Amino acid sequence: MTIGKSEKHGFNDIITLHVHIHPSSDPSFIGTEFIFNGVTDKDIQKAKDLFLIFSGEMVFEETRYGEVLEKKNKIARIYINGVKVAEKENFLFSYNITSLTKKIRQALNRERTNVGRSAYSDRVKSILLSCKCKEVAEFLINDLENYCTGEMHDELKWIDVQEHAVKILNATQKVVFLTSSQLTNVPNMVDEARSGGYKIITIPENLEKRIRGLEDISGNTIRDLKEFYKEYKESFEFKFVNPDEFTPNERKIFDMTNRIFSLIGGKPSQIKMLKLQKL
Repeated sequence: MTIGKSEKHGFNDIITLHVHIHPSSDPSFIGTEFIFNGVTDKDIQKAKDLFLIFSGEMVFEETRYGEVLEKKNKIARIYINGVKVAEKENFLFSYNITSLTKKIRQALNRERTNVGRSAYSDRVKSILLSCKCKEVAEFLINDLENYCTGEMHDELKWIDVQEHAVKILNATQKVVFLTSSQLTNVPNMVDEARSGGYKIITIPENLEKRIRGLEDISGNTIRDLKEFYKEYKESFEFKFVNPDEFTPNERKIFDMTNRIFSLIGGKPSQIKMLKLQKL
Protein backbone atom coordinates (compact mmCIF):
# COMPACT_ATOMS: atom_id res chain seq x y z
CA MET A 1 0.00 0.00 0.00
CA THR A 2 1.30 3.43 -0.96
CA ILE A 3 0.03 7.00 -0.61
CA GLY A 4 -0.87 8.89 -3.78
CA LYS A 5 -3.10 11.62 -5.16
CA SER A 6 -6.26 10.77 -7.05
CA GLU A 7 -9.52 12.32 -8.08
CA LYS A 8 -12.24 12.21 -5.42
CA HIS A 9 -15.04 9.82 -6.37
CA GLY A 10 -17.88 11.84 -7.94
CA PHE A 11 -15.83 15.06 -7.88
CA ASN A 12 -13.33 14.79 -10.72
CA ASP A 13 -12.05 18.32 -10.22
CA ILE A 14 -10.97 17.63 -6.64
CA ILE A 15 -7.66 15.85 -6.01
CA THR A 16 -7.28 14.12 -2.62
CA LEU A 17 -4.88 11.73 -0.92
CA HIS A 18 -5.65 8.07 -1.47
CA VAL A 19 -4.15 4.74 -0.49
CA HIS A 20 -3.06 2.82 -3.57
CA ILE A 21 -3.18 -0.93 -3.07
CA HIS A 22 -0.85 -3.07 -5.14
CA PRO A 23 -0.70 -6.87 -5.53
CA SER A 24 1.10 -8.61 -2.66
CA SER A 25 4.72 -9.53 -3.17
CA ASP A 26 3.95 -12.79 -1.29
CA PRO A 27 0.39 -13.94 -2.13
CA SER A 28 0.66 -16.92 0.27
CA PHE A 29 1.19 -14.68 3.31
CA ILE A 30 -1.96 -14.17 5.42
CA GLY A 31 -2.24 -11.29 7.89
CA THR A 32 0.18 -8.58 8.96
CA GLU A 33 3.45 -9.20 10.73
CA PHE A 34 4.83 -6.60 13.14
CA ILE A 35 8.42 -6.74 14.34
CA PHE A 36 9.45 -4.72 17.41
CA ASN A 37 13.11 -4.29 18.19
CA GLY A 38 14.57 -3.54 21.63
CA VAL A 39 11.45 -4.58 23.60
CA THR A 40 12.20 -6.34 26.91
CA ASP A 41 10.13 -9.00 28.66
CA LYS A 42 9.30 -6.40 31.28
CA ASP A 43 7.91 -4.11 28.59
CA ILE A 44 5.80 -6.94 27.18
CA GLN A 45 4.43 -7.81 30.62
CA LYS A 46 3.61 -4.17 31.28
CA ALA A 47 1.70 -3.98 28.02
CA LYS A 48 -0.17 -7.25 28.70
CA ASP A 49 -1.10 -5.94 32.13
CA LEU A 50 -3.48 -3.48 30.47
CA PHE A 51 -5.74 -6.23 29.12
CA LEU A 52 -8.26 -8.42 30.94
CA ILE A 53 -7.48 -11.42 28.75
CA PHE A 54 -4.00 -11.67 30.29
CA SER A 55 -5.01 -10.84 33.89
CA GLY A 56 -6.15 -14.29 35.00
CA GLU A 57 -9.14 -12.73 36.81
CA MET A 58 -12.04 -15.18 36.94
CA VAL A 59 -15.50 -14.03 35.89
CA PHE A 60 -18.00 -14.50 38.73
CA GLU A 61 -21.02 -13.34 36.73
CA GLU A 62 -21.79 -11.69 33.41
CA THR A 63 -24.64 -9.17 33.15
CA ARG A 64 -26.03 -6.93 30.43
CA TYR A 65 -23.88 -4.07 31.72
CA GLY A 66 -20.61 -5.93 32.28
CA GLU A 67 -18.85 -8.58 34.32
CA VAL A 68 -18.05 -9.03 38.01
CA LEU A 69 -14.48 -10.32 38.27
CA GLU A 70 -12.40 -11.94 40.96
CA LYS A 71 -9.95 -9.45 42.43
CA LYS A 72 -6.57 -11.14 42.08
CA ASN A 73 -4.55 -8.68 44.14
CA LYS A 74 -5.26 -6.06 46.81
CA ILE A 75 -6.07 -3.49 44.13
CA ALA A 76 -9.24 -3.94 42.05
CA ARG A 77 -9.22 -3.14 38.36
CA ILE A 78 -11.79 -1.43 36.20
CA TYR A 79 -11.82 -2.58 32.58
CA ILE A 80 -13.84 -1.20 29.69
CA ASN A 81 -14.36 -3.83 27.02
CA GLY A 82 -11.34 -5.69 28.36
CA VAL A 83 -8.96 -2.71 28.55
CA LYS A 84 -7.87 -1.46 31.98
CA VAL A 85 -8.79 2.16 32.61
CA ALA A 86 -8.54 2.51 36.40
CA GLU A 87 -7.59 0.84 39.67
CA LYS A 88 -9.39 0.99 43.04
CA GLU A 89 -7.89 -0.12 46.33
CA ASN A 90 -11.14 -0.39 48.29
CA PHE A 91 -13.35 -2.23 45.80
CA LEU A 92 -14.41 -5.79 46.63
CA PHE A 93 -14.37 -6.95 43.01
CA SER A 94 -12.81 -6.02 39.70
CA TYR A 95 -15.20 -5.10 36.89
CA ASN A 96 -15.31 -5.24 33.10
CA ILE A 97 -17.78 -2.67 31.78
CA THR A 98 -19.18 -3.67 28.40
CA SER A 99 -22.14 -1.28 28.13
CA LEU A 100 -20.85 2.30 28.06
CA THR A 101 -22.67 5.40 29.28
CA LYS A 102 -22.29 8.89 27.87
CA LYS A 103 -20.20 9.86 30.90
CA ILE A 104 -17.81 6.97 30.28
CA ARG A 105 -17.47 7.81 26.58
CA GLN A 106 -16.63 11.42 27.43
CA ALA A 107 -13.98 10.27 29.90
CA LEU A 108 -12.45 7.95 27.30
CA ASN A 109 -12.26 10.77 24.80
CA ARG A 110 -9.71 12.43 27.05
CA GLU A 111 -7.63 9.46 28.22
CA ARG A 112 -7.60 5.68 28.40
CA THR A 113 -6.05 5.32 31.85
CA ASN A 114 -6.88 6.81 35.24
CA VAL A 115 -10.51 7.33 34.31
CA GLY A 116 -12.19 9.00 37.29
CA ARG A 117 -14.54 7.05 39.57
CA SER A 118 -17.43 9.40 38.85
CA ALA A 119 -17.38 8.20 35.24
CA TYR A 120 -17.84 4.50 35.95
CA SER A 121 -19.39 4.18 39.45
CA ASP A 122 -23.00 4.20 38.16
CA ARG A 123 -22.17 1.37 35.75
CA VAL A 124 -20.50 -0.66 38.50
CA LYS A 125 -23.65 -0.30 40.60
CA SER A 126 -25.81 -1.37 37.63
CA ILE A 127 -23.66 -4.47 37.18
CA LEU A 128 -24.05 -5.45 40.85
CA LEU A 129 -27.81 -4.81 40.85
CA SER A 130 -28.13 -7.12 37.85
CA CYS A 131 -26.31 -10.02 39.52
CA LYS A 132 -28.21 -13.15 40.55
CA CYS A 133 -25.51 -15.64 41.59
CA LYS A 134 -25.05 -16.55 45.24
CA GLU A 135 -21.22 -16.28 45.04
CA VAL A 136 -21.41 -12.52 44.46
CA ALA A 137 -24.09 -12.17 47.17
CA GLU A 138 -22.02 -14.12 49.69
CA PHE A 139 -19.00 -11.89 49.12
CA LEU A 140 -21.16 -8.79 49.60
CA ILE A 141 -22.94 -10.09 52.71
CA ASN A 142 -19.71 -11.31 54.33
CA ASP A 143 -18.19 -7.90 53.70
CA LEU A 144 -21.30 -6.22 55.14
CA GLU A 145 -20.45 -7.79 58.50
CA ASN A 146 -17.61 -5.24 58.68
CA TYR A 147 -20.24 -2.48 58.79
CA CYS A 148 -19.79 -1.82 62.50
CA THR A 149 -16.00 -1.48 62.18
CA GLY A 150 -16.19 0.73 59.09
CA GLU A 151 -13.86 -1.61 57.20
CA MET A 152 -16.25 -2.76 54.49
CA HIS A 153 -15.48 -2.15 50.82
CA ASP A 154 -16.87 0.74 48.82
CA GLU A 155 -19.60 -1.25 47.03
CA LEU A 156 -21.30 -1.93 50.39
CA LYS A 157 -21.72 1.79 51.01
CA TRP A 158 -24.54 1.67 48.43
CA ILE A 159 -27.71 0.73 50.35
CA ASP A 160 -29.42 -0.61 47.22
CA VAL A 161 -26.48 -2.97 46.64
CA GLN A 162 -26.83 -4.21 50.25
CA GLU A 163 -30.54 -4.78 49.65
CA HIS A 164 -29.91 -6.67 46.39
CA ALA A 165 -27.36 -8.94 48.07
CA VAL A 166 -29.98 -9.80 50.72
CA LYS A 167 -32.52 -10.63 47.98
CA ILE A 168 -30.10 -12.99 46.22
CA LEU A 169 -29.03 -14.76 49.40
CA ASN A 170 -32.58 -15.15 50.67
CA ALA A 171 -33.51 -16.88 47.40
CA THR A 172 -30.51 -19.20 47.30
CA GLN A 173 -29.84 -20.18 50.94
CA LYS A 174 -31.57 -20.89 54.27
CA VAL A 175 -30.83 -17.62 56.04
CA VAL A 176 -32.38 -15.29 58.61
CA PHE A 177 -31.43 -11.61 58.62
CA LEU A 178 -31.15 -10.08 62.10
CA THR A 179 -29.70 -6.90 63.56
CA SER A 180 -27.18 -6.91 66.40
CA SER A 181 -29.85 -5.84 68.90
CA GLN A 182 -32.19 -8.63 67.78
CA LEU A 183 -29.44 -11.19 68.34
CA THR A 184 -29.30 -10.02 71.95
CA ASN A 185 -33.02 -9.49 72.57
CA VAL A 186 -34.44 -12.71 71.08
CA PRO A 187 -31.88 -15.45 71.82
CA ASN A 188 -34.65 -18.08 71.80
CA MET A 189 -35.50 -17.30 68.17
CA VAL A 190 -31.80 -17.30 67.28
CA ASP A 191 -31.47 -20.77 68.80
CA GLU A 192 -34.57 -21.99 66.98
CA ALA A 193 -33.21 -20.67 63.67
CA ARG A 194 -29.84 -22.32 64.12
CA SER A 195 -31.35 -25.61 65.21
CA GLY A 196 -33.52 -25.49 62.09
CA GLY A 197 -30.44 -25.25 59.89
CA TYR A 198 -30.70 -21.53 59.14
CA LYS A 199 -27.64 -19.32 58.85
CA ILE A 200 -27.87 -16.08 60.85
CA ILE A 201 -26.84 -13.00 58.84
CA THR A 202 -26.23 -9.82 60.83
CA ILE A 203 -27.27 -6.64 59.02
CA PRO A 204 -27.40 -2.92 59.96
CA GLU A 205 -30.57 -1.38 61.40
CA ASN A 206 -31.24 0.80 58.34
CA LEU A 207 -31.02 -2.21 56.01
CA GLU A 208 -33.34 -4.24 58.24
CA LYS A 209 -35.98 -1.52 57.96
CA ARG A 210 -35.50 -1.33 54.19
CA ILE A 211 -35.98 -5.07 53.51
CA ARG A 212 -38.97 -5.50 55.86
CA GLY A 213 -41.77 -7.16 53.88
CA LEU A 214 -39.85 -7.13 50.57
CA GLU A 215 -39.61 -10.09 48.21
CA ASP A 216 -36.37 -11.71 47.06
CA ILE A 217 -35.41 -12.34 43.42
CA SER A 218 -37.56 -15.51 43.43
CA GLY A 219 -40.66 -13.76 44.75
CA ASN A 220 -40.43 -15.06 48.33
CA THR A 221 -40.70 -12.77 51.35
CA ILE A 222 -37.27 -11.94 52.80
CA ARG A 223 -36.79 -13.83 56.06
CA ASP A 224 -36.19 -11.22 58.75
CA LEU A 225 -37.17 -11.76 62.40
CA LYS A 226 -40.89 -11.14 61.81
CA GLU A 227 -41.04 -13.46 58.81
CA PHE A 228 -39.07 -16.21 60.57
CA TYR A 229 -41.37 -16.02 63.60
CA LYS A 230 -44.39 -16.29 61.29
CA GLU A 231 -42.92 -19.37 59.57
CA TYR A 232 -41.98 -20.79 62.97
CA LYS A 233 -45.56 -20.56 64.26
CA GLU A 234 -47.03 -21.97 61.05
CA SER A 235 -44.69 -24.97 61.26
CA PHE A 236 -46.48 -26.29 64.37
CA GLU A 237 -49.04 -29.04 63.87
CA PHE A 238 -51.23 -29.53 66.93
CA LYS A 239 -52.64 -32.97 67.74
CA PHE A 240 -54.91 -32.92 70.77
CA VAL A 241 -55.74 -35.84 73.04
CA ASN A 242 -59.37 -36.75 73.54
CA PRO A 243 -60.16 -36.89 77.33
CA ASP A 244 -61.67 -40.32 76.77
CA GLU A 245 -58.20 -41.55 75.85
CA PHE A 246 -56.55 -40.41 79.10
CA THR A 247 -54.80 -42.98 81.26
CA PRO A 248 -55.89 -43.11 84.92
CA ASN A 249 -52.89 -41.00 85.97
CA GLU A 250 -53.54 -38.45 83.20
CA ARG A 251 -57.21 -38.24 84.19
CA LYS A 252 -56.23 -37.70 87.82
CA ILE A 253 -53.97 -34.75 86.90
CA PHE A 254 -56.49 -33.28 84.44
CA ASP A 255 -59.22 -33.33 87.08
CA MET A 256 -57.04 -31.02 89.18
CA THR A 257 -57.41 -28.24 86.57
CA ASN A 258 -59.75 -26.03 88.58
CA ARG A 259 -57.68 -26.44 91.75
CA ILE A 260 -54.57 -25.39 89.84
CA PHE A 261 -56.34 -22.33 88.40
CA SER A 262 -57.50 -21.38 91.88
CA LEU A 263 -53.86 -20.91 92.86
CA ILE A 264 -53.75 -17.88 90.55
CA GLY A 265 -57.18 -16.56 91.42
CA GLY A 266 -59.25 -18.64 89.01
CA LYS A 267 -59.21 -19.38 85.28
CA PRO A 268 -58.32 -16.26 83.24
CA SER A 269 -61.21 -14.98 81.12
CA GLN A 270 -59.21 -15.23 77.88
CA ILE A 271 -58.92 -19.02 78.28
CA LYS A 272 -62.02 -20.54 76.69
CA MET A 273 -61.00 -24.20 76.67
CA LEU A 274 -58.18 -26.32 77.90
CA LYS A 275 -56.78 -29.07 75.65
CA LEU A 276 -53.77 -31.33 75.92
CA GLN A 277 -51.41 -31.87 73.00
CA LYS A 278 -49.72 -35.13 72.10
CA LEU A 279 -45.94 -35.01 72.47
